[in-house]
Amino acid sequence: MNHPLAGQLTFNYETMELAADEGLYLIVCGVAPGSRDAEALNLLASWSASASARTTSKN
Repeated sequence: MNHPLAGQLTFNYETMELAADEGLYLIVCGVAPGSRDAEALNLLASWSASASARTTSKN
């Protein structure tokens, strides 16, 4: 995935078919701990948390 701010991110993923209904799948994505991808996601998460805190404090 190419994120406009974080750059190129590489995810590991696993897909599991759900038994509840045919055609439903659960896809779990992650990155290697300590990798550049993990650092980039942590940075994006901190920006999101900061923006969320500013929005909440205004209300």
